[in-house]
Amino acid sequence: MIEKNDNIKYDNLIFKSDLYENIFNLTNDGIIVLDKNFKIKYVNYTFCNISNYQKDELIDKYISFLMFNKNENIIYKRILKSLINNMYWQGEIWNKKKDAEEFLSLVTIKQIINNYDNNKYYVCIFADKTEKLHSEKQFEYLAYHDMLTKLPNRLLLMTQLEESLKNAKRNSIKVALLFLDLDRFKYVNDSFGHAMGDELLQKVALRLRNRLREVDMISRFGGDEFAILLPSVSEIEDAGIIAKKIISIINEPWLLSNKVEIRIGVSIGISIYDKNHITADEMLQFADAALYRAKEEGKGIFTYYKEEMTIKARNKIEIETQLRRACENNEFLVHYQPQIDIKTGNLLGAEALVRWNHPIKGVIYPDDFISIAEETGIIFDIGIFVLEEVCIQAKKWEKEEGLKDFKFCINISAYQLEYENIVEIFSNIINRIGYSPNNIELEITESALIKNKNKILFILHKFRTLGFKLSIDDFGTGYSSLSYLKKFPLDILKIDKSFIKDIPFDKDDMDIAIAIIQMGHALGFKVIAEGVEKKEQLDFLLENKGDYYQGYLGSKPIGANEFKNKYLKTKNKHNI
Repeated sequence: MIEKNDNIKYDNLIFKSDLYENIFNLTNDGIIVLDKNFKIKYVNYTFCNISNYQKDELIDKYISFLMFNKNENIIYKRILKSLINNMYWQGEIWNKKKDAEEFLSLVTIKQIINNYDNNKYYVCIFADKTEKLHSEKQFEYLAYHDMLTKLPNRLLLMTQLEESLKNAKRNSIKVALLFLDLDRFKYVNDSFGHAMGDELLQKVALRLRNRLREVDMISRFGGDEFAILLPSVSEIEDAGIIAKKIISIINEPWLLSNKVEIRIGVSIGISIYDKNHITADEMLQFADAALYRAKEEGKGIFTYYKEEMTIKARNKIEIETQLRRACENNEFLVHYQPQIDIKTGNLLGAEALVRWNHPIKGVIYPDDFISIAEETGIIFDIGIFVLEEVCIQAKKWEKEEGLKDFKFCINISAYQLEYENIVEIFSNIINRIGYSPNNIELEITESALIKNKNKILFILHKFRTLGFKLSIDDFGTGYSSLSYLKKFPLDILKIDKSFIKDIPFDKDDMDIAIAIIQMGHALGFKVIAEGVEKKEQLDFLLENKGDYYQGYLGSKPIGANEFKNKYLKTKNKHNI
């Protein structure tokens, strides 16, 4: 090894004699000699073996030719500075082989003067660290992973759980830990042997990795126990939804290499971090306790550490399951609530409101299921049903009752607007049924406009181009900015019923309603008030130049046949 403080001059360094070359080729380290311009003038066989280059492929090349791109700019400058100041540099460098594979070397560079030609040279010694680095990585991998399933082990999971809890404290988010125990796994081991048991564990690990989110850490604790870390969940119940999915995944049949198909199950315990400042060890302890209770209750289920969480999550999942069945069995129906001109009393249109006709519970109103439908994506199918039902019914009334220029208002969820092709889907439905989009008004909530302004603005303009009318539902409950509200291609503002119910007794509500009417008219919109139940409220709206209203004063939402008989017969078409 060349010492840092040596002041060495070498005769005939460029090997007028074979002696130096024979000595250099005996070492296990790669050696390169550079001239003052950092061109390669000599390379020994060891370096050729390390890099896979032949000597003639390196001679007279600049040393940067070998440096991996991520070193070139920063490291190269650092080396030059050290050589100028100290005539010496040592450090680790990533270099590249002939096939572009990178390798790590501990490099020592020493400046020397050759008496033979009185020129400056640099001797570079490369000690290959790639194999050592690989061994270190392999050791680290073995320390943090289960060798059978290749999943993270308990040590890595607990390390990541601690980091997730720190992040949760900083950002006020929820963390969930699911502890899993396979049901009937002992039967597989006892019946088919441990080799088949190990194979099943590998298949379980692979299926979980393929079906769950990449952000979720799946680990094996040993035996037939697994743990899953959810580093961020929006709602506490979401962990139960994922647990339900896992139960479904594990319940699917398993075909082993011995051609035997088996069935197993899984029990799951869940603990939640939600501003409760519990530690990683406590999270694991609580999840384990919840798992024990799940197995006591009959296996094949999940439980939360806190019983009330279990009840809430299971109710939510049950509603989701029943909603999916409702879509398959056409259990939804549409009710219609009249919309009336405040000045004339004429019937102008109707809002279409979905109802769930549950086979056991009877009619269920949207407040009890729409939020879950939105979270699970079922709202998309419900929205398609409502649009199709309204268009078919309107087409029928147009033919049988001569109903024309009648406006049907349909709510469209912010979640529906996230579908890239929502406009095309609506257009295809309208065209297939043969109904004019000019008679359809899409009601968007105020919060939906704010969520992704540019995207929503683009979608609304596409709807408007097709002929749809557009309105803001529940106006006044969100955080609309007038600076961008005027940019949206809207026709109507709808005053939320929360501002109507206490009129004429609440001055604040009256002032808000007046302000919305005046602002809407200033922007060129019509204004409709919902939730009108008393004549005093209607008189207030008339006095302050409101345009339309709907509410129980006119009629509650009613079924299609009742709506037709009550309002669409010839004598009642124009007023109510």
